[in-house]
Amino acid sequence: MRLVCEKYKETMAADQARCRHAQEYCKFRSACMIHFLSQEKGRSGESGGRQEACEAPAGEKGAQER
Repeated sequence: MRLVCEKYKETMAADQARCRHAQEYCKFRSACMIHFLSQEKGRSGESGGRQEACEAPAGEKGAQER
């Protein structure tokens, strides 16, 4: 499936969807499939980092168990 950026009239494949102008204002962003898909890809990549941030450092684990 091909997606179209309404602001710049750029087309791209759905699996390669990434907002190329994410830092700029866009009146279409709230309804933009490209923006939505790029956010979803970012979230799926962040899940591993969040798990590590929740774990206590090795030196502190022993202190908490006491």
